[in-house]
Amino acid sequence: MKTILSWLCRHPFGAMHGLRHYQRARIVAVVNDAVRLGNDEIVLVGPKDHPKWAMLLCPCGCGETIHVDLMTSHSPHWRMIRHRDGSISFRPSVWLDNGRCGSHFILSRGRVVWCRFEEDGERGSFRRREERAFDDQG
Repeated sequence: MKTILSWLCRHPFGAMHGLRHYQRARIVAVVNDAVRLGNDEIVLVGPKDHPKWAMLLCPCGCGETIHVDLMTSHSPHWRMIRHRDGSISFRPSVWLDNGRCGSHFILSRGRVVWCRFEEDGERGSFRRREERAFDDQG
């Protein structure tokens, strides 16, 4: 049976690179301490119990470092979920649409799920579907 995520999310990079899995999380005090990012790691910047940023290499393989803002006082910002098994999820999806590689993905339990808009192209309808898909992941 197909899950909502497998139905909703597809991306040409997925076929070229397969699913990406971030297996490790490392905590550093300041951004400068995250000198080198591993391909399979997410670096959390700030206090251990409430990091301010997450950094990871773009899952498409372009080499871009993605900075995910976790501070609720900023806009936009993302919600990070740390699961009991140590994996990490981000909500909402991460989308690099400012002239960069164009990657758009959901990070769910450390796994990258590539996304696309439905044919109607409405961002609002995508967000509603994304929220349902995320809720189904538990």
